[in-house]
Amino acid sequence: AGAAAALGALRADPGLRVALLDRADFPRDKACGDAVAPHALDLLAQVGVTGLVHDRTPVGRIRLGRGGLTAERRTARPAWVVPRRILDARLVDAAVAAGAHLLRHRVRELRQHTGAVVLDGEVSAAAVVGADGAHSAVRRSLGLPRGPMALALRGYAPVAPGRRGVQVIEFGTRHQPAYAWSFDRGDGLANVGYGEALGTGRTAPPRARLLERLEALLPGAAEGGRQWVGHHLPLSTARWRPPAGPVLLAGDAAGLVNPLTGEGI
Repeated sequence: AGAAAALGALRADPGLRVALLDRADFPRDKACGDAVAPHALDLLAQVGVTGLVHDRTPVGRIRLGRGGLTAERRTARPAWVVPRRILDARLVDAAVAAGAHLLRHRVRELRQHTGAVVLDGEVSAAAVVGADGAHSAVRRSLGLPRGPMALALRGYAPVAPGRRGVQVIEFGTRHQPAYAWSFDRGDGLANVGYGEALGTGRTAPPRARLLERLEALLPGAAEGGRQWVGHHLPLSTARWRPPAGPVLLAGDAAGLVNPLTGEGI
């Protein structure tokens, strides 16, 4: 989300001075389903970024299931399953190529002054876009409440028979909303996982329980799996609106994850 904001700003005004602050180096992993809808590529093309997934395999079918009922069809346009370790690094490279300056810095505090926003007493800007994730320090500095959350577990496993070339989503019937997924990367591996909304006062299930629920919904999907990573997903609601001013929120920091599909990109 931060790289996309930088690309959009520089496309609107190439004369802007844009800094990308990140606490970690790239490439790096991020827990995600890795599925990129074609609409996201349309938006990137509008800011001059093309060919981002040229070496990846498109996925042209989707299968939805729930309680024994299944619907499958070819999509109007294919999606792309790109590990975030690859996608995010390419987006950052594109932003830097467009003129953004990449700085290694972990933002912990934000203060607003007349005509400037100051981060950690070190970095001053006319405007700041907080794209610092589900536990955003920028959002916390603004005193904004956190909305509803979901919890998901993601891994990479060999594509199970019958799930090649398909985005598979199997909705749960017990925990609502919840689903397991298997998204074929096109290289013999699939991004597989399970996620569910966290109810108020309900303890987050441990990794073993999440894996059990994944296996129950998609038998065999996790076999041979590795690189298991859990992550909180801040869900969007119709009740919250960001305040006006020189500080904006984007991506997970803004709580923009679709509460039905889990999509955040």
